[in-house]
Amino acid sequence: MKPRYFAVLIIAMILEAAPARAFYINPDISQTMGSHSYEGTDASVDFGGAFHVTPSYYDYHSDLTGDVGYKTYAIRAAYDTANFGLSIHGGATPQSDGDHYSNRFFGIHGVLGFSPGSGKVRRLQQFHDASASWQPWGWTPPPAGLSGFLVGAGASYWDHSADVSGFGPQSTGSEPIGQTNFRADAAAAFFDNLLSVDLTKSVYSGNLADPRLQPLAVEILPGVNQEIQGFPDFSANFKLSMGMIPYVTPYLDYAHTTFLSAAAQERPSGAYTAGCNVNLMMLSFRAYYERYTQIGEPDQNFVGLGASLNFQP
Repeated sequence: MKPRYFAVLIIAMILEAAPARAFYINPDISQTMGSHSYEGTDASVDFGGAFHVTPSYYDYHSDLTGDVGYKTYAIRAAYDTANFGLSIHGGATPQSDGDHYSNRFFGIHGVLGFSPGSGKVRRLQQFHDASASWQPWGWTPPPAGLSGFLVGAGASYWDHSADVSGFGPQSTGSEPIGQTNFRADAAAAFFDNLLSVDLTKSVYSGNLADPRLQPLAVEILPGVNQEIQGFPDFSANFKLSMGMIPYVTPYLDYAHTTFLSAAAQERPSGAYTAGCNVNLMMLSFRAYYERYTQIGEPDQNFVGLGASLNFQP
């Protein structure tokens, strides 16, 4: 059998084995405001069934960027069954007026679920997907029951054109920087609670020792706000979602990250977040507060509001 026919047969067997899922549409939007006149907006639309696609858009600006705005466009395609999921994603941040920064990125991620009930695994997958997406606080309420967990792994590559000699309007040029992120994560359900951990290790190519090199203007890390300082080295993100109250799901989130500066010195940071998700069946709302701390930098505070529509024709 020729390899391409064998691949088609394997894909057909997977599709045949997958449970049927109704078509749904899930638009989502959120707004974040904070220190240094920070304003960030992200929006996405997740639609499909077992195979679903999520185009997304994100932008932010602040005093630290010289009021230059950075707009990121991305798309994610995922295929989920009761016991496993696989997704690919890609996107880009075009160069803004008065600035030299831009990027392109792509990646792949897979999860494997274990639970006595397949519904629990699917909801854990939804929780995991939301915690890893552009809307990190938009997960679904936790499943009832005693247990269920999933594990995942993935990798992504970012091609940055980083600013040199200044940030935003003060930039005089750009330096190519390659960034490869290796990721491992897990999520578990116990009673009405969800707990997850997400670990990310970054490896760089390029001249990070160049003293003219500025911090990356756009960086996506679970649990960490976009307005970060430096080059991320290792990040650990922990999330606890508590489903003790009907329709209301409070949560806590902590992210610890080490960074590499131009002098290759680590500057650890911590992001502490508390929030709440209110699920009204077809509509859900969320609000959160984040305090971001990093050695050598002033503490920063952020608040965010978001809404999501859960529509199934």
